[in-house]
Amino acid sequence: MPPPARHRHRLGGGKGEEKAKRCKEWGLPEPEFEIKSNNIVVIFRKSKLTEEYLDGLGLSTREKEIIQILKEKRKITSSDIQRRYGVSRDTANSWVNKLIRSNLIERQGKGKAVYYVLREM
Repeated sequence: MPPPARHRHRLGGGKGEEKAKRCKEWGLPEPEFEIKSNNIVVIFRKSKLTEEYLDGLGLSTREKEIIQILKEKRKITSSDIQRRYGVSRDTANSWVNKLIRSNLIERQGKGKAVYYVLREM
């Protein structure tokens, strides 16, 4: 699947590493490169984190919403979650910990500077 139409024209020519970097910036999986006959084929895929995939993991509505926020904003803190949903730190951390155990997100930073990002998939 090619990148979204609004990005397709920006992908342009250049090296495969540049295309991979642009895909990552847009929250897409890195392209796959294959050799078929005498051609190099570049395959662009949409995010693996589809609604169907997340449903199969048994995530709550809030946990799926956190994933969607991360797809759009690239990072989130426990405080962001607490403010957005009006929940305690324990509840926010419970949601985050389930997403970590599901290998969907990972913790970055230390102490008060901790935030969460999507894992590379």
